[in-house]
Amino acid sequence: MTTCTLRGYVRLNLMKANGVEIDTSYPLIGTAGTVGGFPYVLTSDAAFGSALCSPGDLDGDGINELIVGAPGDDGDRRVKYFELGDAIDINHGAIYVIFFKSDGTMREYQKVSNEAGNLGIELQDQDKFGA
Repeated sequence: MTTCTLRGYVRLNLMKANGVEIDTSYPLIGTAGTVGGFPYVLTSDAAFGSALCSPGDLDGDGINELIVGAPGDDGDRRVKYFELGDAIDINHGAIYVIFFKSDGTMREYQKVSNEAGNLGIELQDQDKFGA
């Protein structure tokens, strides 16, 4: 029996300005949650990478950031509740803003969710923020 998880994965293809690939084997996140310098361990149903967005250069360092959606990430609220006898994930969701170094590797990240990043609203069950 094969177990499948929806933890998620994002692979970056580093390229020169002329479109020639520099490196095609740089994973930002693996299923272990620690590949590519990303320290946050994702839950098995986070669905990290289900949505991607490049908002441009948010911090003024000349390097574009990447926003990665994780609609199944419940962070510190990994508790499941029961409805009619079935376990249901709360699926508040999260986004991760990834900041890069000039060589294309990750410098740092900021999680934005109910628990982190000053979202400013309270996500509800099944909102799937980051989808």
